[in-house]
Amino acid sequence: MLYERGDEPPRSAVRALLDRCGSFRWATHVPRGRSPETFRQRLWYLPARDHGDDTRDEMVTLNGLCEEACEARVDIRPLLLEVAELSSAGLA
Repeated sequence: MLYERGDEPPRSAVRALLDRCGSFRWATHVPRGRSPETFRQRLWYLPARDHGDDTRDEMVTLNGLCEEACEARVDIRPLLLEVAELSSAGLA
């Protein structure tokens, strides 16, 4: 995913695209799965959407993702820390 592998300019462009095109943002998704890699990909989609229309909805989504991953016995802590650290790097 470009957002995950890119530095700040491509990430900013992806966030701007998803912000401008709300219907596209709403209609796109990362496929579901029960692997650590799928959880990681779905985590990356959250900062790309940049809180969507409502930050509260994003929190509900994040909680649901974490619950699904825990049920699949995925160790979520390192993945959450990784995505949070790299997502925050563009804000520093």
